[in-house]
Amino acid sequence: MSQSLKQRYAWSALFGSNAGYIEDMYASFMENPDSVPENWRAFFDQLGTEHTPAIPQRAMQQALVDGTARKALPRASAPVLTAANEKQAAVARLIQVYRLRGHQIADLDPLGLTERRMPAVLKPDYLGLTEADMDTRFYTGGLAGCDDQRLP
Repeated sequence: MSQSLKQRYAWSALFGSNAGYIEDMYASFMENPDSVPENWRAFFDQLGTEHTPAIPQRAMQQALVDGTARKALPRASAPVLTAANEKQAAVARLIQVYRLRGHQIADLDPLGLTERRMPAVLKPDYLGLTEADMDTRFYTGGLAGCDDQRLP
C-alpha cells in the first residue's frame, strides 16, 4: 500500500458521521488531555496548535443553547443592487423566456399561411432593457460558444 493510501486510511475516520464525535473528543482533549484514550491523545498531539479553533466548540454549543450566539453575530446587510446587476438579471430572464417561449416566433410555416405574433414577454423592453442596452455585452453563460454577447 502506498504512503498516500496509508495516510488516507489513517485519516478516514475523521470525516462523515464521525466528525461530530471526533470534534467533541478534540474539545475534551483541549480542556483535559487525560480525558481521551491514549491513541487519540497521541493523534491530537501530532496535530499541533494550528488546528485549534478560534472559538472552542463547547463555547459555541453553549452559546447556541443559551441564545446568546444570535445576539453576538454581526448582521448581514442586504446586497446592493446596481443598475448593471439589474440589467444582467433582466438578460438572464430574457434568455429563460426565449428558452420557454421562443417556439412561438419560430418560422415553422413554409407556406406563410399563419401570422406569427411576437409575444410581449419576448420583447427586451418588457423586461426593462432599452435600445441603449443592445450594444452592451452581457454574460450569457457560454451560450452559443462564448461567455458574453450583445443582445440581438
